[in-house]
Amino acid sequence: MPDRERQATNKAFRIFLLGLEEVLGVADLAAALRLAGLPQYIDQYPPATPESAGHKSVYISQIAQAVHAIYGARGSKAILQRVGRTQAQLGIVENQKLVNVTRAAIKLAPPSQQIKLVLETAARAMREQVGDEIFVAKDWAGWYYEARTCCYCAGWQSDAAVCHAGVGLLNGLLGTLLGDATITVDEITCRARGESACRYRVRARTGTE
Repeated sequence: MPDRERQATNKAFRIFLLGLEEVLGVADLAAALRLAGLPQYIDQYPPATPESAGHKSVYISQIAQAVHAIYGARGSKAILQRVGRTQAQLGIVENQKLVNVTRAAIKLAPPSQQIKLVLETAARAMREQVGDEIFVAKDWAGWYYEARTCCYCAGWQSDAAVCHAGVGLLNGLLGTLLGDATITVDEITCRARGESACRYRVRARTGTE
């Protein structure tokens, strides 16, 4: 499905906006929404329900681009990674049934498979809630989370990888669900750079990858 046709659920878009509000504050979020051409969301967040109600997934990218324009490359990277980590915490609360299944599976899985379980949970949630096409794979260098469509950079053209919120989201989920602060997430390819997918490499220095 083309980027501009995919929709985020009420709950998913609300979580993104709440993450932005927590990091930016109400006034700066309002400024970003105006610059993104989305003033209708100022103080008007969707309800926490699973339905889709016209919130296009590309709106997430538009807001991220506005944050980049306001704060610059370095500032927006730090901000959006924090937004992603906040998204992870809010998402865990709002998706308790899925998270509980994952936690139960993690307890039974060998360390080498635990990262895979978290990434597959994230992929399922993003497929269902924002329509992204995501796959999980592994090679000698680590695990990979590959978004062949990506709400964080849809319609964005850049010389650098820009899905900082995605990096923060995966870091937040992996750190919380596995209790391992040594896991690293790096975006190594990005659709904003003209590459075929946004590919995140996930590695654990503890040897559990």
